Amino acid sequence: MRLSGLFELCTSIALVVGAAGAALAQPPEPKPESREAAIGTAAGEKAKNLQPYEVTMAEKVFKKIEARFTNQTVRWHPYFENAYTGGGFAAGAGYLLHTGAYSTLDLRGSYSVSSYKLAEAEFNSPRLFDRRGELKVLGGWRDATEVPFYGIGMTFSSGDGASYRFEQPFGSALLTIRPTRRLLFEQYAVIRGA
Repeated sequence: MRLSGLFELCTSIALVVGAAGAALAQPPEPKPESREAAIGTAAGEKAKNLQPYEVTMAEKVFKKIEARFTNQTVRWHPYFENAYTGGGFAAGAGYLLHTGAYSTLDLRGSYSVSSYKLAEAEFNSPRLFDRRGELKVLGGWRDATEVPFYGIGMTFSSGDGASYRFEQPFGSALLTIRPTRRLLFEQYAVIRGA
């Protein structure tokens, strides 16, 4: 019995030593890459295949449509304002151009069926003083060839009317300023402290 136990022990030791030798003979497993090394390798592979982006035809068309509707291009537009009351139907055109990021200059004119003429230029700057101000400047000239005049009061009849020519250069400017909240609170504090 002792001999059989010794045989089993030697066989077991031989198997363990043989398995350990076979394990040592195998090449070592490669160490897994760190995350930074993996990202660097992927970026290097990507850099080999880089190409410049080419804009498609659909993108070009949509860009033109967007620019047209967001007022970012110089453009012509219809203008139907009459120079004076009673001039009949007036038709004209305007030319809008951007002088800055948000500022516009609109040059426009119209001509009516009664030969009334109107020419205007309007400058609009809606974002002044850190978006707290807005400036509108309007100037122009109007010419009404035959303006009817029936007199003053109720004693004149329609047969007593006369007509005259009315020419007028005109201009106006409007500066709107919205105070800051801090300015309002400082004023309130000064009034309250007094």
